[in-house]
Amino acid sequence: MQSIDICKDWKFCKKGSAEMKQVTLPHDAMLFEKRDPECGSGSGCAYFPGGIYEYTRMLEIPLEWENKVVMIRFEGVYRCAEITVNDRKVGEIRNGYTERMFNLSDVLDYGAENQIRVTVDNSNVPNSRWYSGSGIYRPVRLFVFEQDHIEPDGIRIHTTSYIPAKIAVSVKHTGGEIKVHIKKDGKTIAKSEGSDSVMEIPDAHLWSCDDPYLYSCEVELLKNGRVMDQRNVLFGIRKIEWSRKGFFVNGVETLLKGGCIHHDNGILGACAYAEAEERKVQIMKTYGFNAIRSSHNPCSRALLDACDKYGMYVIDESWDMWYQHKNEYDYASDFMECYHDDLKSMTEKDYNHPSVVMYSIGNEVTEPAEKEGIELAEKLVGLIHCLDSTRPATAGINLMILSSAVKGTIQGEMADQAANMSHMDSTMFNQLAAMAGSQMNHYADDEESDRIVSPILDLLDIAGYNYASGRYELDGKAHPDRIILGSETFPQDIPQNWKAVEKCPWLIGDFMWTAWDYLGEAGLGAWSYSPDAMNFAKPYPWLLSGSGVIDITGHGEGGALLAKAVWKSNGGKAYNVPYKVDTARERDCLKC
Repeated sequence: MQSIDICKDWKFCKKGSAEMKQVTLPHDAMLFEKRDPECGSGSGCAYFPGGIYEYTRMLEIPLEWENKVVMIRFEGVYRCAEITVNDRKVGEIRNGYTERMFNLSDVLDYGAENQIRVTVDNSNVPNSRWYSGSGIYRPVRLFVFEQDHIEPDGIRIHTTSYIPAKIAVSVKHTGGEIKVHIKKDGKTIAKSEGSDSVMEIPDAHLWSCDDPYLYSCEVELLKNGRVMDQRNVLFGIRKIEWSRKGFFVNGVETLLKGGCIHHDNGILGACAYAEAEERKVQIMKTYGFNAIRSSHNPCSRALLDACDKYGMYVIDESWDMWYQHKNEYDYASDFMECYHDDLKSMTEKDYNHPSVVMYSIGNEVTEPAEKEGIELAEKLVGLIHCLDSTRPATAGINLMILSSAVKGTIQGEMADQAANMSHMDSTMFNQLAAMAGSQMNHYADDEESDRIVSPILDLLDIAGYNYASGRYELDGKAHPDRIILGSETFPQDIPQNWKAVEKCPWLIGDFMWTAWDYLGEAGLGAWSYSPDAMNFAKPYPWLLSGSGVIDITGHGEGGALLAKAVWKSNGGKAYNVPYKVDTARERDCLKC
């Protein structure tokens, strides 16, 4: 297999403009739009407008590729993209955060120059509750296979035992013989033959957040003695287990010191540069974090590589909505048709990454208030189990939102504020959260709320509670089979939340909102001395959420220092990278 980076030499233009620019991917077209206080994306997308954009790239295709299989992989395009080659459609992308791969073999002109065109339509706004970015904001690669080859993401490695250390390796391929070599520091320490094998690893060096050691798995596909395909996959030897007794990594109880993050990289916009993703993980490690929740969408390959390398557990999250809209033009319209492919794509991307320890099937959805929503949740959890049986399914369930969706009321001090809001959705919740603060944690403490939220919570392998710490100890008694995760919490509550984590074995960790500040949801957590202080949606020119304990430049604020003290963490290695720009592309972005 040949894997070719085709991120350079793209031509870019916005619909309606005659100006063509040469760009290097990843590229965020929204970052270069003029912010407008009247634009439809509003405060959620930080007053950046959307648009329709076209990317084209000329590619010389050798004649010798004619009898091969040629595929292209887009790691992330926001959003609603159509891909054509030589004016022939090869596919479309509707989910702005999910990878898609397309076979180009039948549309290429071999021995000639070919044109790849990607038309991205992000003009229908609002479609996101935060800054989404626009365009091809993650890398693009071309893959060239022999007719007999290992399937893309066709190598799966997982740890079956850590005492002794054993790994299972399965290989999907189109034909031929398979040979596997496991290497440590460049030397073969175990080998096998066949598409499915189990190998014992001598003197195994186990992977964990404190010691993220990676092995190499080299796989060859041979036919008549000739090597037809060869792959190299990095992996860690790590086995996770979960029960009412806790969450265990290689038999060691592990408390998740977590933070939620969005996908953007501050002044770099939505672009997923490997250097920026590494820097983010390194800085979070210095403040004691050992876990990330990728809210509210699948994270980039670059982020997972960084988490593998530096030791960070990951909850990879699938969506912010199901079939009910949170914004007028969001992904809910496509959800029912696409959710199966979305989960398949996410699990295939994540499978070999030791950092990934859970999958989340959604965030603050209200569909489980209905029978149809519970049935859908059951299908989603079942699909996760089918696609990857080695990891648990969770979700960020907001007990207040869900119980209120059924009750149709907001109780207590928030009732007057809610009276003029037409229905309980996530935007309404954010408005109420800004006013209510930590009293939100006890909104769903009553028995009726418990009855309402239990059907969805009991479907999950690990029940994620958003802003419901009042139920931690109550549910330890009321639901003796339930394992709980604080999937979203207020940073200021970390002292009492962490006491609960240490006290209650069924409570396996805490994920604060948010670990790192982000673009959009303008002013959600920001200080203000003006009359707009109590409004969730701050007016233009507000830009940042203002809710991160690490600010947009990577400086830890009081909340990060508080968490570090509560966790009694020395932060591990002191990474000396916080404010360094490492690549020419990032320097160019800074100049803009």
